[in-house]
Amino acid sequence: MSDVSIDTIVELSYLQVTPAQAADLGQQIDRIVDYMRVLDGITDSPEPEYEWPIDATAVTREDQPVHFESPLIEANAPAFTDGGFLVPRVL
Repeated sequence: MSDVSIDTIVELSYLQVTPAQAADLGQQIDRIVDYMRVLDGITDSPEPEYEWPIDATAVTREDQPVHFESPLIEANAPAFTDGGFLVPRVL
C-alpha cells in the first residue's frame, strides 16, 4: 500500500489478521482508494441536461376549498367534533 499503512488500519480496527490476510486486505484497500481517486475526478456541478429545475418557475394553482358533507365521514371518524376530525395531541 502506498498511501495507507495496513498495520495502522488493523491496529485501529482491532482486527486479528494473518500475514496472508493482511496482504489481501492491503490489496482490497488499494482498490478502494483507487476508486475514491476516480470519484475525486467527478465534477460537483451537474450537466445542464441533468440539472434539477430548482430555479425554474414553479407551476402553482389557487387553493380553492370545496365543502363536502357525508354521513360516512362522521361515522368512520375515530373522533368527530365541531364538524371536523378530532386529532389526538401527539406531544
